[in-house]
Amino acid sequence: MSTPTWGLIRLVRRGLMWRCWLNVDQGRYPGVGSVLRSNLASLDHIVQVAAESGVDTGMVEALRRVVRRAVQDGYGEDDFSRVVPLLRTS
Repeated sequence: MSTPTWGLIRLVRRGLMWRCWLNVDQGRYPGVGSVLRSNLASLDHIVQVAAESGVDTGMVEALRRVVRRAVQDGYGEDDFSRVVPLLRTS
């Protein structure tokens, strides 16, 4: 990848992390663009495909458990940053 591409990736990643921490700090999880319910469906698919391919699923399964808990607790329409407070209480 070219240097400008890596620069763009770093910029986007910083922006995403900033938005995540801002949401956590303000206690709001707007669910704009992606919601936990959708993230859970994606994680289910990733675990299935990884397991079928012989790839260790331990880390993804741990994340999936946290996201599933958030959805079951009624946060399915919230942003992914909602998992941060849940990790603090796990």
